[in-house]
Amino acid sequence: MKKLLSLLVVLSMLVASLSGITLTAAAEDATTLTPAEDGYYYISTAAEFNLIAATEAANGTPGNYRITADITEAITTSIPKFSGTITGWDAETGKEAYRTINIALTSATGTTIGSYLYLGLFNELAGEAKASYLKLTGTITDKTMTNSAYVGALAGKTNANVEINNIINNKADIDVVASYAGGIVGCSLGKSITNCKNTALVKGKASAGGIVGESNSAGIIMDKLANTGKIDRYNASGAAAGIIGQLKAATDVTNSYNHGDI
Repeated sequence: MKKLLSLLVVLSMLVASLSGITLTAAAEDATTLTPAEDGYYYISTAAEFNLIAATEAANGTPGNYRITADITEAITTSIPKFSGTITGWDAETGKEAYRTINIALTSATGTTIGSYLYLGLFNELAGEAKASYLKLTGTITDKTMTNSAYVGALAGKTNANVEINNIINNKADIDVVASYAGGIVGCSLGKSITNCKNTALVKGKASAGGIVGESNSAGIIMDKLANTGKIDRYNASGAAAGIIGQLKAATDVTNSYNHGDI
């Protein structure tokens, strides 16, 4: 028995030394997340994901978040503004890996900036935010929008230095009377969007695109993008396209394709 106990102790110490990181789950009554020893925030549930906004506000500086499990419980509240990094993560291999996030959003959780409403899992990606290795499922549906709006499954708006890569809209249908709707991003002012794919319905009012509703960023890197979802619009005179619904600045789109109905 003593030998068995000793063996178990040794094995426990070996596992701990190999992983090097202790992942801690947020307590049920927690109001913010606690980082692991390596400084990252590890997230595996909808409850933990919903603490990102409060954690960012409490810290005052952008944080780094890793999604370690598929989040199947629907996220119903958008994160208003995010400037950190978020990526899908395999804790066993210590490498990036696709993780699913299920969303169910309406304009009620959007962010109004000036005269525009921005809506997505993140209403606005700002600063030097980076998002990667996420699969989005669910819906964004709203037929009651009254003001101009930008809607995307990942983000309503991305700002100048934002980088997005390896994001898949995996049937997170977008059906809104928003001015601009994109399978990944509503309005892109960002630095790059690469290795992204949309398989969902994207239906907007004035403009709809499989990846981006409106691109207004000269020089943005847009590479290896794909759309297989249906693209539609409520306004018969509106724009609809497989990759970018409406282009307002010179942009090169490379190594990309559309196989979806328009």
